[in-house]
Amino acid sequence: MDAVECNQGAEAAPAPSLLLLLGGLPPGPEDNATFIHRAFAGAGWTVRALHLDTLRLGPTGPLAADSSGTLHALKSADLLWVLGFGSRSAFLDKSQILQSLEDAHAFVSQPSALHLFHSKYPFIATPTSFPHPESYASSDAAWLHRQAQGDGRWVLKPPAGSFGAEISFWDGQDPALRDVLVQATKNGRYALLQREIEGAEEWRILVAGERVLGAYERRPGTSRGGWNIAAGGTAHLTPLPQDLATRAQALGLQLAQAGIGYAGIDVRGGMLLEANVINPGGLATLATLGQPVAHDALVSAITATAQHHQRAPVLTA
Repeated sequence: MDAVECNQGAEAAPAPSLLLLLGGLPPGPEDNATFIHRAFAGAGWTVRALHLDTLRLGPTGPLAADSSGTLHALKSADLLWVLGFGSRSAFLDKSQILQSLEDAHAFVSQPSALHLFHSKYPFIATPTSFPHPESYASSDAAWLHRQAQGDGRWVLKPPAGSFGAEISFWDGQDPALRDVLVQATKNGRYALLQREIEGAEEWRILVAGERVLGAYERRPGTSRGGWNIAAGGTAHLTPLPQDLATRAQALGLQLAQAGIGYAGIDVRGGMLLEANVINPGGLATLATLGQPVAHDALVSAITATAQHHQRAPVLTA
């Protein structure tokens, strides 16, 4: 049999597979999972979305269900992408089950790294390519109140909040701030006070390792959520200054080396507010602004970053 006949008789290699682990199903038309699904499916991947609140562990390893209730083994996928942790009550259990796969299976962002970086703590005292505004975190309302005394305004936020939820803005001399801090730290909860950067432009920058996938400027809307689009802010397609792009690349690489392969960096006045690592918004916004992230650029950046910080190989179509 000649070479041509041998090739015709050989079975085609199976398509690489991606499991999207979501906090809820089905994802909406503007959800990141929808854009990611289209990008990877278009690149020849088999993509399934699973509900992380259905996560369970048996002798064969972790399993989770799709929207029809069908269970899928997480070990069967070439790449796992956590885009939500679901209900907060079982966050620790789900995180620990997922972490059991880290040594042998590829994640876009490792669960142990998500456990750390899905908060606003890591950068407060950690040097990066961006400076960080003065920040304090505690469950002690009186201590937080003492830090806020003096001139200037402060942003009060939950350390692991999203979409501008529970964010409020305060003058350090406002007599109501003490009571607000008491409420924010009720039942031992931690609260974060961050000095407000006033009168400066704010950016959401999407990074996968050293690659900047897209960026847009955010302008404030309502006082309730400030610049956050979900709370009334607006997005504008403004060219990203080269200095910010270079520093975003450096931070993206630092995150990848720590196990975070995709993030939405929030920068205001040249200072890092936070790095959003679980399902950061931006893909839908860029599409709405007329500059969507190209599917091939997203897939190549994510797979390259996963290969960079994962021990297990990541297949490509």
